[in-house]
Amino acid sequence: FCWSNCFHETSHQTLFGSKKISVVLGRLLGCFQFLPYSVYRETHTSHHAYLNTPNDWELWPYSDPTASLRFRRIWVWIDLVFGCITVPYVYSRIYFHKNSPIKSPALCKTITLEYMGLFVFWTVTICTVAIFGLWKHLICGWAIPYFICGIYHSIRKFSEHLGIDSYDQLLGARTVVGGNPFTRILSFVNFDSFL
Repeated sequence: FCWSNCFHETSHQTLFGSKKISVVLGRLLGCFQFLPYSVYRETHTSHHAYLNTPNDWELWPYSDPTASLRFRRIWVWIDLVFGCITVPYVYSRIYFHKNSPIKSPALCKTITLEYMGLFVFWTVTICTVAIFGLWKHLICGWAIPYFICGIYHSIRKFSEHLGIDSYDQLLGARTVVGGNPFTRILSFVNFDSFL
C-alpha cells in the first residue's frame, strides 16, 4: 500500500524532486501492480483536469453516463473486492479502447514498451518462483498484500470521489474527518491524506 502511494507520487513527479528518478521508480513500481507508468501518469493527469466528468477515464464506469446504474452498482462491489484486478483493467481499457484519450504516437510507443516490460518482468518472476519453489514467498510477500491494497484503494477512491457531482478540483473530492471508528480507520490507512 505504501509503495502504491509512492507510485501515485511518481506520476506527479514529486516524490524525489527529480523527474528522472520518478520515472524510473514509477516504471519499477508499476511492474509490481500490472500498471504501466505512462498509462497511469497520462490518465491521472487527465483525472485532475476533468474530475468527475465523462472525460475522467480513471473513474470509469462511475463517470461514464452511458454505463447503466445497475452496471455501476455491480461494478462497485467487483471494484471493492477485486481492486487488484479492476485497477489494471481500467487502465488497460484506457490504453486499448478505440476512443482512447491517449493519442500521441510517441506516448503509445512508450506504453507499448512498458507493457512488454511488464510481460518480461512477470515471465521472469514466475519462472524464477517456479524453478526455486518460492510460491509461498510470492503469495505471502506480494499476492496477499497486493490483494488487500486493492481493497484499500477502492475504499479510498469511493470515499474521495463517488457521489460527488462537482467538476471543481476542490469540490469534486471529499474530505473525511475521522469522527467514528470507521472514518478514523479510513484516514489512518490512507496516511491521513483525506485531511
